Amino acid sequence: MRVEIEGPARIEDVISKLLSGNEGLKRAFEIVGPENIVVIDEAGRKLKKDSVILPGATIHVMPPPEGGGPKIKTGVLRKGVDIDIMKLVGEASTSAPDTGGIGIFVGVVRGANPDGSRVEKLSYEAAVELAERKLKEIAEAVAAKYSLSFTAAYHYYGDLEPGDITMVIVVAGVSRKRVLPALGEIVERIKHELPIWKKEYYIDGDFAYILGGRKVKPRF
Repeated sequence: MRVEIEGPARIEDVISKLLSGNEGLKRAFEIVGPENIVVIDEAGRKLKKDSVILPGATIHVMPPPEGGGPKIKTGVLRKGVDIDIMKLVGEASTSAPDTGGIGIFVGVVRGANPDGSRVEKLSYEAAVELAERKLKEIAEAVAAKYSLSFTAAYHYYGDLEPGDITMVIVVAGVSRKRVLPALGEIVERIKHELPIWKKEYYIDGDFAYILGGRKVKPRF
């Protein structure tokens, strides 16, 4: 397929123009996942989204080759950014021919703790860039360990109220014997390794930090 560009253009702009008005191609990109699309030049060099090409250049846009790694999707998000869980499930279900199970975990803010304290809100503070790198590292490691075909892991930060979603994990593999342990391991590693810190505010006006699984109240 040929598209005309005026002057130098970034790969992501060329792809955007390529998809414009082509519903079939757009749907194919959604199924494969835009982040998994491979772009190479005539010399066989892999290009990045911000790579610049000149008019008259030929590039090859293709899905990942057979034998490519599992599909990984991660993100550290502010409240208000929606996650389409059913879309993730749809992607997971078609991630590999031998997919036999999908595991889903959705964490939410509790309105009451086991100790009886009533929660008004949670405030999550995050080292966002570091957290995003660590989250991807966790997802990739667990996907490799359990031979998963699809792994999505998202965590929110900022002020969240009871009932708000804190994290979403979706994994897919050949059976529940791989999917369920993988799901639990991702959740536990996120809770213990991700540089996101939680502060609980209670309806009685008190508050506490949650550090290492313990409630810590500042003394001052």
